[in-house]
Amino acid sequence: MKRIISNTTLFSISFLFFLFFLELFFTLLVQIKNDLPAVTQEWHRKYVVHNSHGFRDREYPYKKEVHVFRVLVLGDSQTFGHGIKKLEDTWHKKLEVLMNQGFDTPRFEIISLAGEGWNTDTQLYELFKRGFKYKPDLIILGFYHNDIPDPKFFNCQGSDIRFFPHAKTIKWFRENLIIFQLVEFRLNRLLEKLKRKPRYTDCFNKRFESRGWDMELIYLDTILNSARIKNIHFMVSLIPIIYKLGEDYPLKTAHNKVNTYCKKRGIEFLDLYQKGFKGLNADKLIVSSKDNHLNEKGTDIVAKTLFSRLKPLKHYKYLSKFSGAFDLTELLNQKELVKKTDQNFNKLEKENGYLKFNSGNETLEVKNKQGKLHFLETVYENKKTTTYKIVLNEKGAFMKSEITFHKGNDSNIYFVNNKVKAGNYLISGGKLINGKRIKTTYKTFSLKYSTEGPFQKLELEQGKYFRDPKVFENIIFKNYKPKSFVEKVKTEKDLFDGLSYFFNYKSYFQSLQAEILNKKPSKVAISALGKLFLVKNDIPKFTEIKESNPNITFEEYKFEETPN
Repeated sequence: MKRIISNTTLFSISFLFFLFFLELFFTLLVQIKNDLPAVTQEWHRKYVVHNSHGFRDREYPYKKEVHVFRVLVLGDSQTFGHGIKKLEDTWHKKLEVLMNQGFDTPRFEIISLAGEGWNTDTQLYELFKRGFKYKPDLIILGFYHNDIPDPKFFNCQGSDIRFFPHAKTIKWFRENLIIFQLVEFRLNRLLEKLKRKPRYTDCFNKRFESRGWDMELIYLDTILNSARIKNIHFMVSLIPIIYKLGEDYPLKTAHNKVNTYCKKRGIEFLDLYQKGFKGLNADKLIVSSKDNHLNEKGTDIVAKTLFSRLKPLKHYKYLSKFSGAFDLTELLNQKELVKKTDQNFNKLEKENGYLKFNSGNETLEVKNKQGKLHFLETVYENKKTTTYKIVLNEKGAFMKSEITFHKGNDSNIYFVNNKVKAGNYLISGGKLINGKRIKTTYKTFSLKYSTEGPFQKLELEQGKYFRDPKVFENIIFKNYKPKSFVEKVKTEKDLFDGLSYFFNYKSYFQSLQAEILNKKPSKVAISALGKLFLVKNDIPKFTEIKESNPNITFEEYKFEETPN
């Protein structure tokens, strides 16, 4: 006997379906409103204006006024202001306002060199290309987790999957229907919950555990060392991923790695997760649920947190004229000798002006000799002295320095000199034995930017150029098949020189050489690596490579070691 569904039952079921789809419709409307993509090409045309130097910032001439303390900010899209309509709402402009509050004329300039999609390598090149021309007193690196480069063969699908990417019909729906974008977005979140796809935070953590972090250290060290040679203060400010900002924040290990690096290098470090964002509601600090860039509330937190650390700089009346004589930490912590220098600085503006202060185990003497300020700081510790001498010109610009110190229980006195001459930095180091100076090193750093065809070049030490690990990996992992013996020799020599350059970056080199032996991209790459170990007199490693690659001849010719 057939069961007959009554009209009342059909109506009830239909009504329930109607209510369900009505609720779904309004839910989607709310979601669509919250998930509308904020940043498009049209958005850029409407809101982003670049200055004459090509950056999203106001006009700042390269020439710096004497009374101004200039801060150069390096960053990516979080610093650029991706999704921020007004320049004044970016965190660096808010910081500039805070630093200048209470002054009749601006005493601080916060200049942004940031771009969307930039990594630390891009920031390094821009620093050399234009950044140093601004003659900054302080460089702040606005570090973000995806600034680390991807090493060769790194694979982690953290970005959203585009379903049926090559189907023209689907492509039209994706580009024209917001509801399709929303559904695709939700499907990606579902795959993440089912562990069928990694979250983008998982990929960030994986990158920090990869060779990419070793590559990152090379870029960071190059920025740091270049700044120190030029006597420019350097600071790292770590912007967190705006996602799960409570105790379950997913990138604590990454933060610890950056913090450890900065401590080892003596870099002033500010963790904006710990100091500003921890415990806050991430949803209220981002552009949209599909765009984790900082919104205006987020940039406000960055600016205020940075200001809380930089605020002590406002207390110095003559900061721009003497800041180069002290460490950034000494300035920020308002060290007693720094405060006394500022309070009595007017006495130094007279010819033959002289100051002398004592504080604990330290003594500071400052003299004005023909308009140049000579600082001599002496630190007494364990019956041994360390002296810091530095000379600044009348505008506070660096001229020369000398540090003398002891190494542990060594009775000898060591020294490091840095002197500006014809735009270059002449650095020498050595030791004093029985009062006699014996120079052991002498190097000239030019720190210049140039181009060669499509390639950017950074001349560090005069006549010696920076080798970009990301570029080098693209070269060495090519499947080279030289057409002649001459071409083979040239290619192998180029690869050998690159490997020699990175040999002193131990962690990076070890990972790189393991990848080469695993992938075996070409015979010339294996041969160059083997001969490097031969030159370095690592016979066991050379023998291991030779025996595992019997089809490669290593004795055809020998290289001379390339000095770094």
